[in-house]
Amino acid sequence: MSVAAQPIALTQALAAVGFTELEAIVYADLVRRPGQTGYALAKRLGKGQPSIYSALASLETKGAIHGTNAAARTYSAIPPADLIARARLSQIEMLSRAEEALSHLRREGDAPSSLLRIDEPDQIFARAERMIEAATDTLLFEFTPPFGARLKPKLEVASKKGVSVSGLVMGSSERVEGARNVISPVAPKILEAWPFAVLILVVDGRQSLIAGLGSGTAQGLWSDSNFLSIILNNALASDILLQERMPATWAGPNLDLFGKHPPGFAELMAAGPGLASGPRS
Repeated sequence: MSVAAQPIALTQALAAVGFTELEAIVYADLVRRPGQTGYALAKRLGKGQPSIYSALASLETKGAIHGTNAAARTYSAIPPADLIARARLSQIEMLSRAEEALSHLRREGDAPSSLLRIDEPDQIFARAERMIEAATDTLLFEFTPPFGARLKPKLEVASKKGVSVSGLVMGSSERVEGARNVISPVAPKILEAWPFAVLILVVDGRQSLIAGLGSGTAQGLWSDSNFLSIILNNALASDILLQERMPATWAGPNLDLFGKHPPGFAELMAAGPGLASGPRS
């Protein structure tokens, strides 16, 4: 098959993952016919051997194909699903780096702190992980599943680095090694009543993140405001100490203080995360 016979849509689609036109054609041919030599590819595609071997070397560097160590080296492509998965992960990482860089850009005259709304689960997790990695002194957290499974390894690394880590968890399986863990006495009520997962994270009293993940909806609010972060730090620290001292029969802070929940509680339970306003990420 000649190069001209390859579908234009295929080469355009693979250009989106960083392939040149020839690389796209070579990759597609190796998906259809694995185990070809560079010579066979050049002959089949009607291209010179130098350009084919250059494309093969580039595709190997990108992890899209692999070659044997035989004298007559043959090449095969990784499955398209694996290629797309790698490209998607690379895109997420690239966008996260761009988001981090852009988050420091502000209009002249703006306050030196910001409030950022994040509506994508992957970006919420990425932001939380970067915050934990940046911690140098103190780190407070509260989470319900599935946040624990994703963030526990990062929190444990932070603790091993000497960061003072403490938080509220919903069960013994979510305890963070090296941290001061408090299992909430109202955990069963929270897990039964709340229709979405919750994360509260405060790092060094300088950054804070509140996030919720529901069925088909997500929202996170991140801030590098020292004022907001310290207020949330103190509130979360107080909540951790309070719940550490409460018995399993404790009704919870609002019912204990007022004998009822505030009106916004019922509204939030009905609507799930996605109510707060702020600049979107």
